[in-house]
Amino acid sequence: MQKLDPDEVLPFDFFDQTDYNTRRTFRNDKAALEVLKNTRDKSYKGKLREYEEALTEAKRAYERTARPRIVLATVEMLMGKMITAKSHLYENALSKVTRVIIDEASLLTEAALFCLIWRFPQAQFVFIGDDKQLPPFMYDPRILGHELAGRSALSVVMKNENIPIISLEEVYRAPPSLVEPYNRLSYEGRLLSRKPEGDCILSSLGLIPPNRPQLLFVQVDGKQERNKQTMSLHNNEERAVVMGLLKRFPESMKDEILIICLYKEQKKRLQESLGKDYTVLTVDSSQGKEKAIVILLTTRTEHAADMGFFCCRNR
Repeated sequence: MQKLDPDEVLPFDFFDQTDYNTRRTFRNDKAALEVLKNTRDKSYKGKLREYEEALTEAKRAYERTARPRIVLATVEMLMGKMITAKSHLYENALSKVTRVIIDEASLLTEAALFCLIWRFPQAQFVFIGDDKQLPPFMYDPRILGHELAGRSALSVVMKNENIPIISLEEVYRAPPSLVEPYNRLSYEGRLLSRKPEGDCILSSLGLIPPNRPQLLFVQVDGKQERNKQTMSLHNNEERAVVMGLLKRFPESMKDEILIICLYKEQKKRLQESLGKDYTVLTVDSSQGKEKAIVILLTTRTEHAADMGFFCCRNR
């Protein structure tokens, strides 16, 4: 989160909402701090601490009187305020909420939904998401506690026939050739892609024959290894293949490449090898990201039981 700056006011931040005299006071104090810093004055650190404490107190004072019409928050933030609030500030502000809109609702657990309903008993709930995408993190139907309260709230809600459902079936992120497989397997052909087919990058680099789907499978005769502390898997041979594959792409395309790892240890080691030049993410953290080239590392496993994560239909 960007720090508040009286010289660079952002829309709807504290300095945007406060009065001119308050902004001028903090501007003057900040300018005085810059002088102390540039002259290496010994009192700089103490004055900086005083400035930050004054800014924090002014922000808190404003929040005690603010009555926002829209609150943007994560579910975890709201739950935290329910538990840790020491005054009636949040109680009074949240009691008047009339509508709660939850994005990526497939990641909301059933237990969290119950808490939200309890906190906003008069509110109308709107869920935006796809029940065929990722379920809540770490959900395992074989664990009784997960099955009782960790199911996807979106899936639970959709089973209620009294709740209206609006289906959005137009796709704007992927062209028809990429939509077709999962459209056929999971959506019964209902999806309609509105994105034109892009450049055939893999074909232009000689990795795929012309007029073929831009999808490349690379067989790696590697072997899994396990981090003894985290128990996460990695694969040295697979990382070496990726390093070689990346050399086939022009330097100018680094920002257009996304690498997804199924295991955190593989992600960590590959990121260390590549540095900050490439974007390396896990399956969960890559949700919603878009790049022209996506490389998926499956990190070969030795036991069939380990394939459940990769074979999960929602992934």
